[in-house]
Amino acid sequence: MSFHAPLEEVALRSAQPHFDRLNGLANEVAQLGEHFWPIYTYYFPQSWFTVIARLLRLKPMPDFAKYRSELQRFRDEAWRIATEAKMSGEAILRAGVSKRFQDAARLCFDSVHADATIIVLFHNYVKAMDEMDAETAGQSLGAMREFSRRSRESRKKIGSVQRALPQV
Repeated sequence: MSFHAPLEEVALRSAQPHFDRLNGLANEVAQLGEHFWPIYTYYFPQSWFTVIARLLRLKPMPDFAKYRSELQRFRDEAWRIATEAKMSGEAILRAGVSKRFQDAARLCFDSVHADATIIVLFHNYVKAMDEMDAETAGQSLGAMREFSRRSRESRKKIGSVQRALPQV
């Protein structure tokens, strides 16, 4: 008889509330993203016609001060979510679960962290554009692209990892 199975079960039961919290935070950042999206599309329209019309001055350029307070609120909320996700992920690692559960926790944290960071970086971009700081705006855009890539990669992996894990 092996003692590993009961020890793993105890570790999983200890980690379960933290897995649940990570899942809840993933939902929170998704909801925040839904509220954030209309502001994002104001600055980065999804229509090339709008982009071209702005460049040709047929439509006004975006007012970078227009949504500063909302973006600041979204930024603060995104930081809170990322911080709580980090605490939950660390608690799962401390619980002593097996490597596959640790990997699942890291993947979930990476996804939440990337999505939250995109919101923070977008706030920084808009603030830099309003202050006409092209260097900071460019750095923020580059970092947003990187975190968008990370977010997509994490989402691709999450489904297969969740299906492979036994339910407790």
